Amino acid sequence: MNRGMFLVSLLALLFAGCARKELLEQANDKLRAGSWFEAIALYDKALSARPGCAPALNNRGLAHEKNQDRQLAARDYELAIKADPAYFEAYNNLGALYVDMALYPKAVETLSKAISIKPDYALAYLNRGSAYYGMGVIPSALDDFNRALALDNGLPLAYYNRGMIFFALKNLPAALNDLNRAVELKRGFYAAYRMRGLVRQAGRDFDGAIEDFGKLTKLSPENFEGNYLRARAMLSAGYTEGVLDDIVNAREHAPSSAAVLSLVGDYYARVGNADHAMRAYAAAKKADPINAAQYDAIISALKNNPSNPHADEDIHSHQPGAEDTHTH
Repeated sequence: MNRGMFLVSLLALLFAGCARKELLEQANDKLRAGSWFEAIALYDKALSARPGCAPALNNRGLAHEKNQDRQLAARDYELAIKADPAYFEAYNNLGALYVDMALYPKAVETLSKAISIKPDYALAYLNRGSAYYGMGVIPSALDDFNRALALDNGLPLAYYNRGMIFFALKNLPAALNDLNRAVELKRGFYAAYRMRGLVRQAGRDFDGAIEDFGKLTKLSPENFEGNYLRARAMLSAGYTEGVLDDIVNAREHAPSSAAVLSLVGDYYARVGNADHAMRAYAAAKKADPINAAQYDAIISALKNNPSNPHADEDIHSHQPGAEDTHTH
């Protein structure tokens, strides 16, 4: 199941009716600074005086979620909703959490409640679109992303998500437009550069793809994916210079990756070194036995025609790495 959709949660800053406002503001400062444990401790203190303070419960839920404790996060969002049934931020955050947990029908129900309370809530449309996407209900997902952007055209995640749908629908110009907008709005948007590179490559703009995949190597030097994708794009464009450098970097971080080993084979096949290519494909076969038949076919083709640098063309479809990560 594709988990490439990005999610948004809203940090509530208003504490009308809650006791100890200064303490709550301190907790918010810790939350914004990424000090989850300190934030939780401060919210605990504030809530000991006023257990029914919905914004404090909501924000403590955010801190728990950032601290990777989904159970406590869900509990606090539910308590915030119980304390204030009209508190749409808590519905949004709970719905976003359900999407992250792949509980898509529950997410749609919860986010629809947020929208019913606040019909112009762009973030809830964005997150509900993510839930519909996870369910495979593409028309509803696309409609929600369109609504989110109609309400707020400054949401990079909405452009990214919609761009992914356009790419899946093979509407490359529309996908490229949305991904261009996503990277304009959010500096260092790794997933958007990655997806734009794939769109450009699909449209045979190999130089553009190489540029985008190059950005990945700078944004995340420890991740071999950027080197892998750039090398793959360079081979697809017919280039060989610089490919080996990317392969070496990729192998440093993922020495046993079947995709990288297969790429090594592709490179040597392209430059006419059939022996090295066959050894690399054999290693990839060992690392990826499920696709053994594909590697055997490549090796057999090279044995029959060792001078053919394109023996591997159009056989490989796998690429390293998950589709993308979530943001809350």
